[in-house]
Amino acid sequence: MEVYKRKKEKTLLLLLYYILKKLSPEARLIIRHSYSTGVYCEIKNFKLKEDNFKKLCKKYEEILCQNKKISSKILEKDKAIKFFENEGRNDVVKLLKYNQREKIRIYGIDDVYDYLFFPPFRDFSKIGFYRLKYYPPGFLLLFEEKFKEQRKFFEAFEEAEHWAEILGIRNVGDLNEKIVEGEISDCIKIEEALHEKKIANLADKIVETGKRVILVAGPSSSGKTTFSKRLRIQLMVNQRKVFIISMDDYFLPSEQCPRKPDGTLDTDAPEAIDIPLFKKQIKEILKGKEVILPKFNFTTRKREWRNKPFYLPKDGILIIEGIHALNPIFCEELERCAFKIYVSALTPLNLDDHNRISTSHARLLRRIVRDYFYRGHRAGDTLRMWSTVREAEEKYIFPHQENADEIFNSALLYEIAVLKRFVIPLLDEIPEDMKEYEEAQLLKDFLSHFLPIETTDVPPTSILREFIGGSSFKY
Repeated sequence: MEVYKRKKEKTLLLLLYYILKKLSPEARLIIRHSYSTGVYCEIKNFKLKEDNFKKLCKKYEEILCQNKKISSKILEKDKAIKFFENEGRNDVVKLLKYNQREKIRIYGIDDVYDYLFFPPFRDFSKIGFYRLKYYPPGFLLLFEEKFKEQRKFFEAFEEAEHWAEILGIRNVGDLNEKIVEGEISDCIKIEEALHEKKIANLADKIVETGKRVILVAGPSSSGKTTFSKRLRIQLMVNQRKVFIISMDDYFLPSEQCPRKPDGTLDTDAPEAIDIPLFKKQIKEILKGKEVILPKFNFTTRKREWRNKPFYLPKDGILIIEGIHALNPIFCEELERCAFKIYVSALTPLNLDDHNRISTSHARLLRRIVRDYFYRGHRAGDTLRMWSTVREAEEKYIFPHQENADEIFNSALLYEIAVLKRFVIPLLDEIPEDMKEYEEAQLLKDFLSHFLPIETTDVPPTSILREFIGGSSFKY
C-alpha cells in the first residue's frame, strides 16, 4: 500500500509539471509539504487566480484521460546536470552535484522530463481518486477522498519554512552547500537556538494560562521525551516546580496486553495502557495525594514500582508525556486544567522543488538509530514493524492532533545528514534474501543525496541526541 501511494504521488506530480510546462514554460512548480491526505503546492511566475486554477484542473483531467505513457532514461551524472541546467532547474542541479551515484534516471511524458526520487507508474491507469483543491496562495493535490482541515499544521509548516529561510536552507542542495562551505556549524547553532526560543515562548505562555497539567503527545520518534525535559527547564526558569510522568510506565504486562489478529502484542493501541490505573493516579495526584508511581520494565515487559511516593505541590506543574496523551480516553477529565501540545517532526526540507521528504521518512531514520542503540533491534526489525506503527498512528494518534493548543515542530534541517552516518552501516547489515532489503536500498538511495555531518556540533540538549546518544538528559 505504501509503495502504491508513493507511485501515485510521483505520477500525479509529474503530470502537473508536464501541464505547467505546456501552459506556461516560465512557471515554477514547488511542492511545499504534506497536508491532510495530499500535498500543498505553489506555483511561482504564474497567476494562480481561481479562473486560471479551473483551467489548470480542466487541462489536468484532459491529459489524464489520454492515459499517456511515462518513459524513463538513464543519463550519466554530468549529462543529467547539464540537462537540468538547460531546463533552468537549479534546485536539481545542486542536488545532483553532490549525489554519489554516477548514473541518474529521469522520467518523462512526451518531451518533458523530471528527476523523481521514487519511480512513478508507467501510465495513468492505476491512479484512482485524486482532486485538485484551490487553497490560496497555492493549491492542494489530494490523493484520497477524505479531507480534513489542518490549519494548525499548516501554520507549523509555515513557521518551519520561515526558519529555513533564516538559515538559507530550502532544499538538500542548499544544505550540502552549507556543509561544503564550512557554514554548517553556525546553521546548527542557529537552528537549535530557534528551537530553544520556541520552547521558552511556550513555557511563558503556559505560565500565563495558570494551568497545572501539560499534555505532550505525538507519533513515534517525534522527540516528545526530550521536548518535555527541555520544556521543564524553561518552566523552572519561570520559577515553577515541574514533574514529568511518562504514559509508557503505565503499559500493561505482556499477559494483559491486547493482541493483534496474528497474536503479537498490540503495544500501539490505547488499551495497551492501564487506563483505570492511569486515570485514578492522575486524579489523586491533582487532589494533592501521595502516589506510588509505576515504572515499566521494557526488557521483562513487567510492571515495577518506584521506591518513593510522588507528590505534586500546589504550585507544581505536571507534564504527562505519551503518544496517546491527547486521546479523550485519557485526557477528557483534564480538559479544563490541561495545556495540550502536539510534537512532530514536520521537516520543511525537500530534496528539490518536486521531491518532498515525508515526515514519516524522517522519523523512520530516527527510529532505526534509536531502536538499534536502545532497544536491541536491527534495522530490518524496525523496517518490518514500521508499516504497523504507521497504521496505528493513522488510527489512534493523528485524529487527535488538531485538538492541541500548540504544535511543536521537532524537525531539524540538518538531522538527516547526521543520521546518515549511523543509518547506512545498519542498512548494510540487511541481507538480500530479507523482505526488507528493497526498502533498505531505497533508503540508501535517498541518503545518497546528503553529505554527512559529524556529531561534534550537535549540542547535548538537542532533540537529535535522544536518538544518536550523547544527551545531557537522563532517559
